[in-house]
Amino acid sequence: MSRLYVPLAAGLLLIIVAGAVAVAGTPTQSSSFYGVVTLDGASVPAGTLISAWMDGVKLAEAPTTRVGGYAIYLISVPGDDPDTPQVEGGREDRPIHFRVAGYEAVELAPWRAGTRTRLDLTSATAWSDRISRLQSSIAQNVVISGVVQDCLTGAGIPGERVRVLESPAFAALTAPDGSYQIEAALPLPAEYTVEIRHPGFF
Repeated sequence: MSRLYVPLAAGLLLIIVAGAVAVAGTPTQSSSFYGVVTLDGASVPAGTLISAWMDGVKLAEAPTTRVGGYAIYLISVPGDDPDTPQVEGGREDRPIHFRVAGYEAVELAPWRAGTRTRLDLTSATAWSDRISRLQSSIAQNVVISGVVQDCLTGAGIPGERVRVLESPAFAALTAPDGSYQIEAALPLPAEYTVEIRHPGFF
């Protein structure tokens, strides 16, 4: 999957920082993310909501801004309150899920206090509702590959999100023929669990 990289100057971040809204209260620590947003391979309109989730709880959301033909977002995810049992913010090294206009993005990132990370977001609106079978194999040291197939026809299913549960920051979308390849910094030998999900569902 090719990715478009666009330099983001400090001045550009100042344009969109005011749009970042935390759902939880005002935290003492936060983890911020910014980058370019695409949906169905195209840039999204200004004002498209980007949301950050952990364990099914929305922690923050912010609208996109259009600059130079690109949709840019900046979102600040608050830290969790350790004195309460509820998930109110990010927890160290736990994965953050992102949604673009309600559609789950392919990319995940760990929450880390006091950091600002560039993370370009990609998502899609059309996903297969058919039950599928996931076949996967570990090809070599850090490459995990396989095919997502329709359990009735055996045909490959494109556009499914696949991730490695032991390291959820590594994910990929299946290709038009249903195949996928994930490059993950994982040691061998060991056993890993590969999961398939439809964007928009946890």
